[in-house]
Amino acid sequence: MKGPLRGIPWAVADAVATRRYMPERATQGLDIVVLERDGQAVRRRLLDAGFSPVGELSIGGSSWRTPSEVAVDVIEGQGEWWPLRPG
Repeated sequence: MKGPLRGIPWAVADAVATRRYMPERATQGLDIVVLERDGQAVRRRLLDAGFSPVGELSIGGSSWRTPSEVAVDVIEGQGEWWPLRPG
């Protein structure tokens, strides 16, 4: 994800993000979060990188498949606090 999303703030979410703090769960994909304002740019970059769109998320965002068939959910954050992430 670093290549296609270079310059756009994003973070890993869900099971992959919690691996360090609790027992690992069997997960079949990757969930990332981006700011809503970056959503269209993220979609363009994923398409340019060969990702295939799968559908829209009911919580805001979209589902994708990487060229190697890994599922990726891109959650678009809409709350005022989203830009206040650490780091």
